[in-house]
Amino acid sequence: MKNSNIFESGTFVIGCNYWPSKTGTNMWLKWQPREIAKDLDALAKYGIKLLRVFPLWPDFQPIESLKGFYGTTRQIGTGRDSIPLNDENIACLDPVMLNRFSEFADMARERGMKLIVGLLTGWMSGRLYAPHALNGLNLITSPVALMWETRFVSAFVSMFKNHASIKAWDLGNECNCMGNASREEAWTWLALISSTIKIVDPSRPIVSGMHGLAVEPQKPWSISDVSELTDIMTTHPYPLFTAHCAREPLNTMRASLHAAAETKLYSDIAGKTAIVEEIGSLGDMICDKHTEAAYARTVLFSALSEDCRAFIWWCGFDLDRMTHPPYDWVALERSLGLFTSDRKPKP
Repeated sequence: MKNSNIFESGTFVIGCNYWPSKTGTNMWLKWQPREIAKDLDALAKYGIKLLRVFPLWPDFQPIESLKGFYGTTRQIGTGRDSIPLNDENIACLDPVMLNRFSEFADMARERGMKLIVGLLTGWMSGRLYAPHALNGLNLITSPVALMWETRFVSAFVSMFKNHASIKAWDLGNECNCMGNASREEAWTWLALISSTIKIVDPSRPIVSGMHGLAVEPQKPWSISDVSELTDIMTTHPYPLFTAHCAREPLNTMRASLHAAAETKLYSDIAGKTAIVEEIGSLGDMICDKHTEAAYARTVLFSALSEDCRAFIWWCGFDLDRMTHPPYDWVALERSLGLFTSDRKPKP
């Protein structure tokens, strides 16, 4: 069945990246469906129709290096009877987590929400998440990591490819932050993961999920290389993290036009659709809430006028009550929501 592309020319969708207001990246381990339902109701009330969501990689594929004599690795598995490694579950996915994701996708569908699913979410908010068995490996170049990544992607996409709420597969959140790579190594990783998705589900577009891509085609993670192997290009246009842009306050012309200009640059070089997949003010350390609201409005309409197809805020809710990493590492990750952690809408 052909899946309609929500990013067609002439369309524009407003959404947000989502972690629960009460648990953040502990969403799947500390599963709170009633609180998540309240979050989704708050978002739906204000017209949010698109969520970018993240089945956190080590939670869904909790593989370990099982040791034998002298600490040598005998096998990669889970050591749990509840997650057998066999022909039916060669990817070693946790059925409890899969059931939780299915429940979440159903909750989104009930509210008329569509999902972009970030598959290999190893990098998130300043922290690297990886299955225990892969700790210390380069997640872009290690053959061991590539084998288990491919198994994860193939199995997860196969399980959820018929769910009506899922409109696109995202490679993962800013996967170009997961490990150093040459141009050829980065291209090979992109080709492997993209082709694995397409083999299982050719009906949905593949969204890049990358940030800060190089304009020069000879560099790793270039716009041209990423566009060769994905369907939808993405920008995460935060002025603070972009060269030559963090020179003026957020409410000046340079910052206000940044998102539309960068997204058009990606689209023009790639010859493909590009969307504003992650954007925000970076919270109270940058500006007050009314300046943030004016910035969001200006950038949104600039993106609309340039046919950028989508405007997806980072993120749905403030996460200022979190006590686990990365929220106790990185102060700016705590106050980036459309809503407060009590689900009160910001200006």
